[in-house]
Amino acid sequence: MANRYWVGGTAAWDGTAGSKWALTSGGAGGQAIPTSADDVFFDASSGAVTCTISTTVANAKSLDCTGFTGTLAGTVQLNLSGSITLSAGMTFSYTGDLNIIGTGTISSAGKTFNGGVGVSGTGITVTLGSALTLGSAGVLFNLFAGSLDLNGFTLTTGQFSSNNVAARSIAFGAQNIVLTDTQVNFTCLQCASADNFTWTGTGGFVRNMVSATFVSFGSSGGGSTTNAPNLSITGGASTLTITNNSWFKNLVFTGSTSTISNASPVNIAGNLTLATGGTYTAVNPAFRGSGTITSNSRSLSAFGINGTGITVICADALTITGALTFTLGTLQLKNGVTSTVGSFVTSGTTQKYLQSTTPGVQATISDPSGTDAATYLTIQDSNATGGAVWSAGIGSINLGNNTGWIFTQAGAFLAMF
Repeated sequence: MANRYWVGGTAAWDGTAGSKWALTSGGAGGQAIPTSADDVFFDASSGAVTCTISTTVANAKSLDCTGFTGTLAGTVQLNLSGSITLSAGMTFSYTGDLNIIGTGTISSAGKTFNGGVGVSGTGITVTLGSALTLGSAGVLFNLFAGSLDLNGFTLTTGQFSSNNVAARSIAFGAQNIVLTDTQVNFTCLQCASADNFTWTGTGGFVRNMVSATFVSFGSSGGGSTTNAPNLSITGGASTLTITNNSWFKNLVFTGSTSTISNASPVNIAGNLTLATGGTYTAVNPAFRGSGTITSNSRSLSAFGINGTGITVICADALTITGALTFTLGTLQLKNGVTSTVGSFVTSGTTQKYLQSTTPGVQATISDPSGTDAATYLTIQDSNATGGAVWSAGIGSINLGNNTGWIFTQAGAFLAMF
């Protein structure tokens, strides 16, 4: 392990070593091209010159540009096994891929990375030392292996990928990873394989719908209530496609007028909040964890509850054009308003619970036609109406203050106290 200081004027990093590299700041050149064991320095003594990574993959342990007023350029990959520190006074026009394979810190000094950034070391932790921005059009941050710690800073990148089976984790804290890709019909969140992925904090992924885009998490495996991340859609009128069977904890649409398509189902481990604008009739949320749904008078295509011991609370009236399917858990409909469904379906022989958000005050559920036959359903404070026949059959329990439900004598009973 040694230090390498740039003293080579305007020249290429790689290729022939010549007199480009010194052991000390401003020292005599003639040292070998840096290896992955060497700490590399560009400083005030390096001059206002341009160093270009241009011919072969470059390697270093760390890269420190403190005090440098020149330019780092090039298009070829740079592998680091430690930290990278840029300086405010330098020009960073490098567009190659930065691959970090060891524990270290990324300090950008406000410079935009117009090449991709990868974290690909088993057991390593890469920490942001400042806010980090990658270019928006097709530029990718790839968490291939290891941990990413936002450390109180925002990561802004065109696309984010962690589509792998190696152990990966993100420490969000209260900060976010903002997805800014402007290309049409690209997947800006690429995490179809979520095996061995974990995260901590209250932050998550944020997307402003500047163009039609795709998002995917756990859609091909590994998604669960314990690792599903938060996703916020903050605006825009473009189409968002959520890959079928993706998982999210809190899925929040804020100010969005987007059309949401192909989400059948999208697994929700926390809250679902729809914006007052936007079209969600292709969205089929399946609640796997406890949370609240806020529909803001928007319609969903279908709705499911399937989680042991979970409670799903409706903050306002639901409008479901298709089926509300109830397999496991507790559903609290908003009292004082009417929720409308295309059909009401129960599944399985485990007891389920239909309640009002306010005990003792009825919540109304309406279906305009057909027969809604529920089994193994405990019902309380429910007014069933709309024209359909509401039948509470085998295993169903009447806890009182219910109207419109037909409790069949052979299959349902009034709970005795």
